[in-house]
Amino acid sequence: MAFANESAFVEYLALTHWKILSTVEDVQNSGGKAEVLISDVSDFDSFSETISAFGSSRQSIDILFLNAGISVDRKRLKSSNPANWKKVIDANLIVAYYCAFTALPYLKQAENAKIVTISSRLGHSGEVGNSAYCVSKAGLWMLARVLGEELKPHRISVN
Repeated sequence: MAFANESAFVEYLALTHWKILSTVEDVQNSGGKAEVLISDVSDFDSFSETISAFGSSRQSIDILFLNAGISVDRKRLKSSNPANWKKVIDANLIVAYYCAFTALPYLKQAENAKIVTISSRLGHSGEVGNSAYCVSKAGLWMLARVLGEELKPHRISVN
């Protein structure tokens, strides 16, 4: 809502339309501009196709807000489920990489673009029984640092 209140055109990306529809309606009812892109961001090919379709109607992305995240199977490592561990890493870290990688050409077209990542203090301090989440958020923190260095020449800030 804050971006829309500042006259930004907001694209929401969701797995299903109904999960984000009320937010889009709130933006539109307050006079803002918003729409939904439907894609499974965990499927790189599907996500790339969605962003390519988006790119055919837009020239740039000014702000990429990476805030997908989950935490499941809160158990000590020895009792954890490997499939759930991978699911958390994929959702919290790999998806952020997919989004940043796919959005880069459109971010580079913007003037002073920004990438905002949502991490957690647990990416720095850890927590017993929450290893996948902590590892994924530590990885996201490092991804933001590396992207920040790589994208300096393009005037894209990453936080």
